[in-house]
Amino acid sequence: MFYPTAYVAFIDILGFSDLIEKSAEDRSLFEFLRSLLPELRESSGPLLRGLGLDGEVAAAADHALEITAFSDSIVISSTYEPGGAVLVPEIAALFAFRLLSRGILVRGAIERGSLYHEQGVVFGPALVNAVRAEQSVAIYPRVILLPEARRTFAKFAGPPLLTSLPRQDNDGQWFLHFLQPQFAALVNRYDYRRLGGDVAEYAYTDREEEVRAFGLVRDSLLKKLSREQRASIRPKLHWLATYFNSATAHVQEVEPIPLPE
Repeated sequence: MFYPTAYVAFIDILGFSDLIEKSAEDRSLFEFLRSLLPELRESSGPLLRGLGLDGEVAAAADHALEITAFSDSIVISSTYEPGGAVLVPEIAALFAFRLLSRGILVRGAIERGSLYHEQGVVFGPALVNAVRAEQSVAIYPRVILLPEARRTFAKFAGPPLLTSLPRQDNDGQWFLHFLQPQFAALVNRYDYRRLGGDVAEYAYTDREEEVRAFGLVRDSLLKKLSREQRASIRPKLHWLATYFNSATAHVQEVEPIPLPE
């Protein structure tokens, strides 16, 4: 087959038009959006090291990584075997956490299949499947793993990631459990640098990482829940708040989000 086999994440940024309008008057938001893609590209190094990959193996995995943004969507892909099976979900999870820390919701899907993705040009059956799943299956602000992507992830992921990153929802779908400490640390470091801090002097403890990053997410969700009145949106926020409470239950310093009975 002339298509390479790749792992691909298609992620839709919800409410993107309103976000862009706000960024015209909010320099902080503009800088945040402008820095997103370079940060994602840069994050592959720390994430690969966290997977135990370094040297030539890590360099090959990083070289195979492609990230393209267009309109309100982002596509993350890798043709690298086996690292791409885990690296693409990890970068997608970091992206979801990073945006939610600013009150921005995403929805998406990850597939494994035929894909061409080079120098900003991306197309192929795997992308079509991921787009369709994002639109009709994901439903809530989550990034789901389609069956082939999940099977390959389960084959190549080590025990800690295998048991922590994919989580099965009540409807049977598997989604990325992105509210985790390793992503909190990167979110905090990028915020610290963007505000002018020297990352070399960054000295939060692991617990402080979690408390700070989860606190940002909690504040953003509370604000959205208090303002959003549309009947079509509130169930999605309720789902996200329920997931947040479950994901942060082990962090006593972070209070759960009050939910209606």
